[in-house]
Amino acid sequence: GAAALAPRGRTRGGSSPMIATREGRACSRADLWALLRRVARTARPELDGVRDRVHPHALRHAYVTIALEEGGAIQHVQADVGHASIATTQHYDRGLRTRATTAADRVGAAISAQRPAR
Repeated sequence: GAAALAPRGRTRGGSSPMIATREGRACSRADLWALLRRVARTARPELDGVRDRVHPHALRHAYVTIALEEGGAIQHVQADVGHASIATTQHYDRGLRTRATTAADRVGAAISAQRPAR
């Protein structure tokens, strides 16, 4: 079926596709490429520089990066995109580690916050 942004459908096993056909089935690669080409053709002039670089993996990359930047649990993001290894998902997490977000610093802050004042 023709690809369109539709309400999420259901696939075998009860999971739902990220992008579904009008019938609610998961888009095939060909469906997704056709959808992206159609969207890129009608994109605003401001997007001229990226029209030729829009492809399915760019959407996947954007999803993983944004999900992690917004604090999504890495295990959930891994499951969302179907990465077999969490190491693949961690690849997108480089540069997101800061003193405020590392586990060690969070534990340190929690311990410091619970110390009685002297």
